[in-house]
Amino acid sequence: MLDSCILGTTINSSYGSGALKALQNDHIPDVDLLVREAIQNSSDASLNEPENFFCVNFNYSEFSPSKLNRVLKDIGVILDEKYPSATADYLEIRDLKTSGLTGKTKVGEIDPNDHGNFFKLVFDTGKEQTNSDGGKAGGSWGYGKSVYFRVGIGLVVFYSHIKIDTGYESRLIVALVEREGSQDALLTKIRKDSIGRAWWGMKYGNRDDEIGPLTDEKEISEILDIFGIAPFGEDETGTSIIIPYIDKRRLMEGIFPENCDISDDVIAMCSFKDDIVEYTKLAAQKWYAPKLDNKNLKAYSDQKRLVVRVNGDPLRIQDMRLLFLLIQELYTAALSANKYGRQDYYSAKFGDIKCVQIPSNKIEGGQAGYAASVVVSSSKLSNTGTIIPPKAYLRMFNTLTNNDPIVMFARAAGVVLDYKVDGDWTKGLVKPEGDDSFLFVFFVPNCALQVKRVYWDSGLAKNDFGEYLRRCEKSDHMDWNDESKQTIITNIKNQLVKKINNCYKKQDVSSLSGAASRLSSKLGHRLLPKLGYGKRRGAGSGGAGGGGGKSSNFILEFSPSTFDGNSVSMDFKMTFKNELKSTLIGLFVESEVGFVDAKTWASDIGTAFPIAVPLICNCKTYSVDLGKTEKIEASCGPDNRQIQNSYTQLELLYTKEGSAFGIRVKNEITNAIVTGRLVLTSSDKKYCFTLKEMKSDKILEEFNK
Repeated sequence: MLDSCILGTTINSSYGSGALKALQNDHIPDVDLLVREAIQNSSDASLNEPENFFCVNFNYSEFSPSKLNRVLKDIGVILDEKYPSATADYLEIRDLKTSGLTGKTKVGEIDPNDHGNFFKLVFDTGKEQTNSDGGKAGGSWGYGKSVYFRVGIGLVVFYSHIKIDTGYESRLIVALVEREGSQDALLTKIRKDSIGRAWWGMKYGNRDDEIGPLTDEKEISEILDIFGIAPFGEDETGTSIIIPYIDKRRLMEGIFPENCDISDDVIAMCSFKDDIVEYTKLAAQKWYAPKLDNKNLKAYSDQKRLVVRVNGDPLRIQDMRLLFLLIQELYTAALSANKYGRQDYYSAKFGDIKCVQIPSNKIEGGQAGYAASVVVSSSKLSNTGTIIPPKAYLRMFNTLTNNDPIVMFARAAGVVLDYKVDGDWTKGLVKPEGDDSFLFVFFVPNCALQVKRVYWDSGLAKNDFGEYLRRCEKSDHMDWNDESKQTIITNIKNQLVKKINNCYKKQDVSSLSGAASRLSSKLGHRLLPKLGYGKRRGAGSGGAGGGGGKSSNFILEFSPSTFDGNSVSMDFKMTFKNELKSTLIGLFVESEVGFVDAKTWASDIGTAFPIAVPLICNCKTYSVDLGKTEKIEASCGPDNRQIQNSYTQLELLYTKEGSAFGIRVKNEITNAIVTGRLVLTSSDKKYCFTLKEMKSDKILEEFNK
């Protein structure tokens, strides 16, 4: 049985209720707060480790309450009465490639200027982060850890494996923080003057007012066995935080509260609302999209790539929802601009991202960082055709419209502080035309810059801008607010709105230069059905696109794209229904003013059409009526523009100037499913292109003129 230390009222008491309330955030779910805090702590603990990545694993499972309760002195009997069932739920959060809970464990040995990771996490309340490494660390206030105690009943097991001078050491201690005056308080049943804080571990001699962690490997293994958790490897370092007695149903309450203005149809599509494992995956993407499996970080910063697993499933780039992949691409683009003074990173998936410098005369060099922005249609935020609007993923309730501009911001710690649709970050931002389009902006400060001393004197040798921002965050790290005598952030917000609006003035919205105004009157109505026409499935940009057609007759779907330089490859599936036997799929460059086809490009732009189709291969036709599949053995390309089998003829169409403009598919049968592999190339990465079904007779007539 573990020794216990239950605190009573003293002249300088720090109450459990105060610690639980100190996080200053009750408007986002505890799971979000937990994911933010856990990954932030792991990120901070990885700063001085040699690897260029770190891992955070979230594991939900069950344990036997009676086995845990019997090792907890004083409260074990109370817990047995409260939890008589054979099993209960727990969550383990384990990180790797981190330093673990290092530092002294005894009060008399700690450094007053830096209490160390162990003491700060387990014992301290409101102890300011003193070493932020130039603002790279996430923590500041020392209250974020209280979320660990909010998720369950206030009981948390801290287990860590660290490197010491003589080798390695394991540490395990149990902590409890609760509202001392609540009906469910455990500790007041043991000690009437309890302040809602207690620990279980190993006592130092006969002292009742101090306790330390278990360090004996065998004793630690016995406690880990209660949860079926393996100890760290012999030369591994890291921390495992085990939260027993979680209520998964309670934690998922309020994901979509009543009258939240999200339609029932959209809510029904959000399967993550009912599954804590899936919601944890979503939360990791929502808040840590900048770092999540981002292999481009090392090219533009010394930040570490984040590897997340939830119940053993890794969250890789290909597993991310497109909304959060877009957010990562925006962050990376702005990060590259901070490094080189210009945008160096160009997204293959979202080719229209633009970076602008945000000026500030209060920072050395006259600038604060870069903002990356993009306007995208909803179809580009889904690979499946199931369009969940951003406001549903981000829990933005009762916004003015469904496509209010969204502004994000993050320091070097890599956590998205918040998604703003109102306030100074977005006040005055232009909205994109059409309810189907969204404007996203990500401001990434250059944290290595120095605030001029006349505007802020930190008392340190350097006045790092990143450190200023860190100190401007509240305890929940969800906004920046200037110190009382400063207007640095206020000015940045104003400049951001101004600079982003300049990017999207109507005369500047297209990369097609002076031809944009001439094209705007010709596109869409002459060549295409409206953007909402038909059933849209599969999407991509900066190299892939769209879908469309009458939903009763034709569906075009694409697999996730594979990129290689200026080339993109994807599998396609064309489903013909009822009496429909043929279609024409057109190739377009996309801009905010419309879709530009090869013929219009040639006449109004005068340069070579930037998109080419070098290969269509692996084609086959499945006859739904006959239940048979027939391959097309040949491949299609510039030198062999027509291929066929007995069911289907597929032809690559060209303009008289020699540019591919479309793919015509003709079937001899009804109810055909044509599949294959399509390869496209772009001569310029800044152009985004789209594939869409067109009205064959009308478009061919136009191109044959």
